Formats: sequence, C-alpha cells, structure tokens
Amino acid sequence: MIDFVLLLIATLHFFNVGWFGSAAITTTSFLWLVYLAYQDYKSEYEPTWQAIEQRVDGSTPHHGFDNDRQVLFYERDFYVLSNFSAFSLQWEGRRFDTSEAAYHWEKFPGLPLQEEIQLAPSAHEAFKIAEQYKSARRPDWDSVKVGIMRNILRAKAQQHEYVRRKLLSTGDRTLIEDSWRDDFWGWGPKRDGQNMLGRLWMDVRAELREAPADNR
Repeated sequence: MIDFVLLLIATLHFFNVGWFGSAAITTTSFLWLVYLAYQDYKSEYEPTWQAIEQRVDGSTPHHGFDNDRQVLFYERDFYVLSNFSAFSLQWEGRRFDTSEAAYHWEKFPGLPLQEEIQLAPSAHEAFKIAEQYKSARRPDWDSVKVGIMRNILRAKAQQHEYVRRKLLSTGDRTLIEDSWRDDFWGWGPKRDGQNMLGRLWMDVRAELREAPADNR
C-alpha cells in the first residue's frame, strides 16, 4: 500500500515539474522517468511512511474509535476534554482562552512570561512559550503540577455546562488522552503511559456525580 502511494506521488510530481518538454515521449521513456521519480520520493519519504504504518498497524496504534469501554479524547467527539479545546477559563482572577494556557501560566509565578502566555493567540503558542523557557519555571513544578491541573479541570467543568454534560455522558468508561507523544498526561507512543489527564477527568467526573443535581 505504501509503495502504491509513493508511486502515485511520484507520478503526480512527474506531471507537475513538466519533464515532457516539447518533444514526444515514448511509453517506455515515460515509465522509466516515473520510476526514477518514484525512487527519489521513496528515499525521502519511506522512513516517515514506515513510522506511520508502525503506529497504525503495529502494536502502538493511536486515534482509534471510542467504544463501550473507553473514550479517547485527544481528538474527535470528546475533544472537549482536551486542554487545547476552545473553552475559555476564568482562573486566578484572569481570563484564559484555554485551560492549556492557564496551566502553563502557573509555571512562571511573578514573571513577565505569565502575561505573554495569557495573551498568546492559541493554546499551541502558549505551549511553545512555556517550552522555550522551561529553565525558568518554578522549582517545585513537578510536585505541584498534577494538583494544579486537577483544579483547572474542575474549574473548566464548573464554568461550562456543555463540558459537564459531555463528561457525564461518558458513563463509566475509561477516559484516555490518546496522545502518541505524551506518556505522562496521555498514554504515549506505546499505549502504556500514565494517562494522568484521563485519570484526573475521571476524578472530576466522580465528583460531579456525587454533587447535588442542582449543582451539576
């Protein structure tokens, strides 16, 4: 399948770059030139395609479908549970466009970086700023980050009825951040990570169930 895709790409590349020129070309010459283009593309892209195949067909697939036992919320129907989803958050007297930004803001108490993160145009930009200045984050970050994230998720659920409804609609299913990059907050490239974000959302879900109905 991968070879077919690569050959197709090479053929399209052949037509796009205009190797025909003005002269007539025989079928044999055409196929030979396509083959050369294919080899060129194969050497450049095959490692990437092989990595994709390993994730999809091997022992570490990702981005599967939800079922009666688990909900994967990195993308798709329950993306609402992702910190990158577009639900604003009132946090520590400030407004953030996403819970992701609020989380990274907490890494740099008292530093000008906090304002830069708060005003970042997207969750991805907030993440990039925080990664760029990792060395400046608070020294106790690793010991407090889970508690901070739990409180941020609680606030997100409290402030958005839609988030609460979607969370409660998951029933008793296991919640999994289906991230193939992150084996702490998600389950990582081998699906054996800590899935801490999913576990925290299940804690919040349990708290909502125990709350009086008029407080949900």
